[in-house]
Amino acid sequence: MRTVALEEAFWFDGLQTSGSFLSTHPPFTPAAIEDVQRRLPDFTELRIPEMDRTGVDVQVLSLTSPGIQMQPDTRVAVA
Repeated sequence: MRTVALEEAFWFDGLQTSGSFLSTHPPFTPAAIEDVQRRLPDFTELRIPEMDRTGVDVQVLSLTSPGIQMQPDTRVAVA
């Protein structure tokens, strides 16, 4: 039996938005925010070893909030 993790968040550098979940939710500690910002754009170095450690075979990745609809540059959003 395979283990599939659904809706795992990711981000990619270069996608600029007018706001972010992290900047509007101050209850997170600076260390927690830093950890999330380090992990979201990672696809191999951190994510795969964690999947191996926790027994996850496949992840279904979903772009985190606020998503491309907040991208002010249409060319960047489409790409």
